Amino acid sequence: MRLRGTTTTNGIPNRFKNKGKRDVTFDLATGAPTSVQTAKRMNPRILVVDDEAHLRDLLSLYLRHEGIEVTAVATGQQAMDLFGQAPFDLTILDLDLAGVPGLQVLNFIKRNNSEHPVIIYSGVDDNELAQKKSLLGLADAVVRKMSSLKDLLAVIQQHLPKSSSTGEPHSAPVPRS
Repeated sequence: MRLRGTTTTNGIPNRFKNKGKRDVTFDLATGAPTSVQTAKRMNPRILVVDDEAHLRDLLSLYLRHEGIEVTAVATGQQAMDLFGQAPFDLTILDLDLAGVPGLQVLNFIKRNNSEHPVIIYSGVDDNELAQKKSLLGLADAVVRKMSSLKDLLAVIQQHLPKSSSTGEPHSAPVPRS
């Protein structure tokens, strides 16, 4: 049935479409709106630790665009202080930090939660990485800063736990348009 003066899409008059709003479910017997119970799902939460402001900002923007909640800090001390206060699902950690070095932060994180995934994101050369290889054994992955953000995202997705640090299931990150 077509209502006079309205256009339709898929048989639903445009004036009845829910433009830009959340879908509403109706009880067919009563016609009243019903609540739809859905499981609470959370976006992954990542702690980014890098003393280079431009890289910290770039990573934060990119990961947020990919649907990941990001907290970014500049120092190892800030990371250690924050790690005990807020739940994070994964940490991206630079090795060369001012003050508390990245390896000390890595040890702190793994001592407090051995299951917490840590990705070393560093610009150090291969020789320095080889020298620190035994210490880096605690890390879940090492990604060079020269790698693409897409490659980093793939490593992040590989190491994210299935549920958040608060026990809630993760929603699949939804890229922002």
